[in-house]
Amino acid sequence: MKAYLNAKAELSDLKKLHAASCFAFEQTEEVLRYRLNNKKTLDPNLSFLIQPTKYRVKKEYRLKLIGQLRELIFIRLISVLEAYLVDSVRDVFFQNKQPFKNQDTQISFTQAEILSISSLSYVLSKIINKECRQLTSGGFTEIAKYYKSHFNVDLYTTPPGKSVMREYHDRRHIFVHRLGAPDKKYRQNYGFTGNRLDVDEEYLQNCIQNFANYIDEIHLKLDAIAHATELTSSSSNSSARYLIILQKDRPFDPEIIGEDFHFWVGDEIYALRDILISKHFISDRDCQIHVAGSHDVLDAFHKRLKQGQRQNHYLVSVQEKTGLFKKKPNTNIGIPELELIQKALPPQPWPTGIHKTVAQQLGLSASAVSYAIQVLISRGVFSHQINGVVVN
Repeated sequence: MKAYLNAKAELSDLKKLHAASCFAFEQTEEVLRYRLNNKKTLDPNLSFLIQPTKYRVKKEYRLKLIGQLRELIFIRLISVLEAYLVDSVRDVFFQNKQPFKNQDTQISFTQAEILSISSLSYVLSKIINKECRQLTSGGFTEIAKYYKSHFNVDLYTTPPGKSVMREYHDRRHIFVHRLGAPDKKYRQNYGFTGNRLDVDEEYLQNCIQNFANYIDEIHLKLDAIAHATELTSSSSNSSARYLIILQKDRPFDPEIIGEDFHFWVGDEIYALRDILISKHFISDRDCQIHVAGSHDVLDAFHKRLKQGQRQNHYLVSVQEKTGLFKKKPNTNIGIPELELIQKALPPQPWPTGIHKTVAQQLGLSASAVSYAIQVLISRGVFSHQINGVVVN
């Protein structure tokens, strides 16, 4: 995943920065010491050796600079880890939406915003951007809660463990907000008695290695989640797909094969983009369309295409189909049952699942009542409705 590759590259770059800087400090001190000790006999070819402004030729000064460098690298390491954890949420979301289907989470859209949406990508982007903004502002604690609730991944039990990870973040906080001067809480939590925190070479190297192992471990878990088969209540119908060829006696009118082409599926409106996998023009008169989705949606789309054949002068030819055109359930709906169902239905708008309620009242199957409702709607007895809103 992209976040994993970026994090590994960042860790590698920080290691190189640390090694190169330490080498540069040592070399600078050696060169300047050589220049100082050989002023009288200095080779003219080495006259370019100029002491950097305010650079002191003292070992203590070099060690101070290296210590500050380690602190900055350590702060950057924590940022790399948190950025990795947040960006990995995006990577998982891109490949598998199932962990994010939380009924308690709401996201608001204005009516104008909804009607202006040109593609599903706008909606998906708004959802994941909102999730990631909250994680970025919440810090590691909120990220850990999120991973546990959404992915069932415990960031605290992953090595190096909860206490070590908390100390890393608490120490980063001390450096960022107190320039290394520990507060009372840090002293109590970790038994620190000194005047100032530092990052020595061993601590930094352990931190880099721990983070590298940590990211590897988390990546394995997230990669499995990202590539897991999405299981939903309608998964048994989700594998239906077919490949069709539309042949026309004149160049195509783009409406019938446009991604914004809408059609009814029961009392819901779908667009071609909701089921479209690919579209390929074989010529200006022949178009190949590959669609996939639930049986009901594909069946409704296929019927809509067949209805438009004569008017639009095209021929629909199904080339391949999988999980489609299964035998419909026996509805056993006659005129008497249709009248009973019509009387049993309350005034519109109906609540979700009204077909199940009526089926239980009349002792009929839910599928039979659902079919009857569609018949009554097609005859104009009732109106189409979307999410509880009647559409005239």
